[in-house]
Amino acid sequence: MATLSPTTLATLSDAALESPVIFPNGDLLVGTNDRKLHRLTPPAGAPGLWVDAWSPVPDLGAAVTGAAIVSADPSGVTSYAVTQAGGVFAIDGAGKTVWSAPAAALGLVALSFPSVAPAAPGGLPTLYAGSGDGKLYAVVVDSGLDPASPWPKSHHDVRNTGNGSAPLP
Repeated sequence: MATLSPTTLATLSDAALESPVIFPNGDLLVGTNDRKLHRLTPPAGAPGLWVDAWSPVPDLGAAVTGAAIVSADPSGVTSYAVTQAGGVFAIDGAGKTVWSAPAAALGLVALSFPSVAPAAPGGLPTLYAGSGDGKLYAVVVDSGLDPASPWPKSHHDVRNTGNGSAPLP
């Protein structure tokens, strides 16, 4: 790939407005405006378009506004996703919803890119997400961060500097 020469990795079903996150194996996790959560994997062998690793692609019922990757917990959860409607979803390695908390149950609106913080001693990990109502929310979850995952990738921090305000390369 040449410098400043974009390469199309995949053609998605709708717009993907939030930053994708990267699994330790290099797969990309990205949500789209048509309620889908895509796990994209590179083609085997020769170069080409990346393909959805999950079939069917999970439908979360509202535009997906962010996702986070975690270490697999005992129920198999490997990622979380939040939606524009305020829902939180726990997804397993096969793309199946393990549990969800719909917006109506939480009373939240328009959640944005989440982060999962490790548990304090004796506590549980917490998912943090901003919201369209100007508030920051915390939701206790039962999975930890995946230490092998290249964090963070939010807000164009592709070099994992921890500085999302850095200028683009």
